[in-house]
Amino acid sequence: MADNLPQELIAHIFNFLCYADREEASVVCQDWFQASLDPALHRNTQITLRASSSAGKHLQDLGQRKSPKLVITYVEGSNADFLLKEVGRHLGPHLQYLCLKGCDLTQKMFLGILAHCDNLVSLDLSCCNSMFMSGTLLQKEEDKRVALQAFRKLKKLSLGSIRYLSDALFNLFVATTPQLEDLSLAGCNIAFQTDPYRNRDMGKDSVTVLTFSNLLAFVKRSASTLTSLDLSLTTVTSEALTSLANVPNLKLKRIVLVRCTHLTDEGVKNLAHLQPSLKEVILASCPSVGNVAINAITQNLGSLEKLNLNKLKSIPQDTFEQLTSNLTKLTHLSLASNLNLKGAQMLKGLKGASFSHLRSLNLQGCPQVDDDVVFCICDATPDLEELNLSSSHAMTDLSVHRISAKLHCLRRLNLSWCQRITDFGLLGLDKDCPVISPPDESSKHSSDRYTRSHSNMGFFRPAKFEEVILTVPEDEMQEYLKSTSRVAINAIKTLEYLNLAACHHLTDLCIQESISFPRLQTLDLRMCRNVTDKSLESIAKKNPHLRDLTISECNQITDVGVIAIAEGSSRLSSLTIPRCLITEKSLDALAMHCRHLKFLDVSQCNVPIAAVDKMSSKLPCLQTVITSYLDGNLSTMYQPEFF
Repeated sequence: MADNLPQELIAHIFNFLCYADREEASVVCQDWFQASLDPALHRNTQITLRASSSAGKHLQDLGQRKSPKLVITYVEGSNADFLLKEVGRHLGPHLQYLCLKGCDLTQKMFLGILAHCDNLVSLDLSCCNSMFMSGTLLQKEEDKRVALQAFRKLKKLSLGSIRYLSDALFNLFVATTPQLEDLSLAGCNIAFQTDPYRNRDMGKDSVTVLTFSNLLAFVKRSASTLTSLDLSLTTVTSEALTSLANVPNLKLKRIVLVRCTHLTDEGVKNLAHLQPSLKEVILASCPSVGNVAINAITQNLGSLEKLNLNKLKSIPQDTFEQLTSNLTKLTHLSLASNLNLKGAQMLKGLKGASFSHLRSLNLQGCPQVDDDVVFCICDATPDLEELNLSSSHAMTDLSVHRISAKLHCLRRLNLSWCQRITDFGLLGLDKDCPVISPPDESSKHSSDRYTRSHSNMGFFRPAKFEEVILTVPEDEMQEYLKSTSRVAINAIKTLEYLNLAACHHLTDLCIQESISFPRLQTLDLRMCRNVTDKSLESIAKKNPHLRDLTISECNQITDVGVIAIAEGSSRLSSLTIPRCLITEKSLDALAMHCRHLKFLDVSQCNVPIAAVDKMSSKLPCLQTVITSYLDGNLSTMYQPEFF
């Protein structure tokens, strides 16, 4: 009966399979192979190509996939011009996204691939300095016609970190993009100040630098279409940002301002007043931005959906109150590494509030996030899908209990470096839950003082870095597990990403009983030094969709555990196992069972380079192998032509 099914129906069935399963099914017969090439199945697939002479023979086969995304990571060889033309001929007609970031391209190479790309929507030329060095790009009429044809549908353009970008080059380039909506100039040397020699504006159409006045003129011309702007890592000033925001008919929806050291509260305040249509604001690591700017954002941007305020110098006391009351459409919030974020103000804003529209919350590196704060988060955000609580040192097992019981829609959970979490937390054993007391302040190395006077001299006490691992007898833990009222972390059936790195108190029993998820794809257990091969055997059996596993610096992991992972996790695409006690047997098992492996890190493991090369030759999808400190080599990386 299956032989009589039309290819369209087979392709529709393939749509419900993950990429690894679809690839396995495509080799069953010719009909299934043809069905696997349906363009509808490759809308989200991406071809990453290393443009070398040996890759040319695969281009025709790659072109049959009709993938809309292409990333070229490297260009080499004497026939690179011809090769990129072939890339364009076979892959270009279907391309919508093209990334040439960091490639050493010439103008001829660029135009050669561009001539075949008529449907481009997104183009990334970040760090392509060699192409702009001569200053003659797109000056010929023939080259302009090629660019106009290729860029007629282009909506997103990235020119980040191009040192040789000038007004003249910028104007030639953007003149061929009539529908541009998203422009990134992150890391470009834009002259925002006046001419230091003449004490006046540097004017436009400079052949040496990209000036703000020229950029402002472009924004005015494109005000009706431009909706997103990225000026990260530039010296944009408050005056310049105000001028941009004040352009008539400009309605920005997204702006990115990361590490803009010259930006102050005044510029962000004016931006919030003049561009109320903003839906995404990324304002991170700006040392001169503080309370005034954040208040203006929360009070004026009622349509805001995504807000990133990482690493700012200060956060207003009523931030969470304003977020819950004013930003009623906010779905993504990131406040990572804000050391001044107080637990009391978080509690005041979250307690009794409804944040049901929030889908992603990042509080990584906020030291005052404790159990009370996590309880309020769980009550206020029942539909949360992503939660990052990394380095929340005040958080205990009680927080894990509440997360497991309340957040049933979570897809990503990061609890790395939460060093007070134990087996009791993940297993849902809140009764008789041990409380791990924080270290005595008097024993901390940071509390010591060095004093000296004419009469006496004080000396540092020895630093105490000994780590105390909580140990509970296994028979006692088994008794606790008989509790029927417990809610373990595996109650979150939707979880796809789990990071438990540096949670030193976790043991095999916890991993065996709680790490069992039908959709889990990424698991990080690095520096969980109590984990042994028993945990890996359980992980391989109970997590059928695992693709990315990190167990670095788990010095009790041996060949037994890695072989179990290889045999039980055929979908594995990334494995990080440095400083583990493995031998060539593990590599042989990976070569035999993990046909989809793309990334492998075996740094500082007891395996010879020859064994790594032998394994690499058997894995066609392998993209990168890191072998630092093997056979005296500091770093060895292997990359195929395509994957």
